[in-house]
Amino acid sequence: MPGGGSRLWDVDGNEYIDYVGSWGPAIIGHGDDEGLAALAETMKKGTSFGAPCLQENVMAEMMISAVPSIEMVRFVN
Repeated sequence: MPGGGSRLWDVDGNEYIDYVGSWGPAIIGHGDDEGLAALAETMKKGTSFGAPCLQENVMAEMMISAVPSIEMVRFVN
């Protein structure tokens, strides 16, 4: 289903407002060009991580820098 911002369209062209906005769309909307470009670049570094990896460490450091009171970051599925 294609989308843009808070809206989605089905195969018949009907337009819907995404009131749920789960995960990524809640943050940047559907089909955000900048977000899609960043995702494509990040996916070049890997797409499935079962053990700690460099990307997790970088993200944890960014989170701690943004919120200094964070003492620990743990990523889980």
